[in-house]
Amino acid sequence: MAAFFVGLLFAVPASFLSSVLATIVFVLAILLVYGYALVTPGFQAYCPHCRRRVRLGSDTCHHCGRGVFPR
Repeated sequence: MAAFFVGLLFAVPASFLSSVLATIVFVLAILLVYGYALVTPGFQAYCPHCRRRVRLGSDTCHHCGRGVFPR
């Protein structure tokens, strides 16, 4: 959701110049935000059971339903 708003933040000023430019800027901004989230290790953890990515601070995996961190 945040990526959408960041894309809008940059696309609205670009829309005054050209709608094609605004579309390109919107897509690039969203890709940059998602790319940053993927390469930054602080935003993700891995479930020890199914080995899929989950958010840090989660108690349970939303994929398999098991506990993310052993208690």
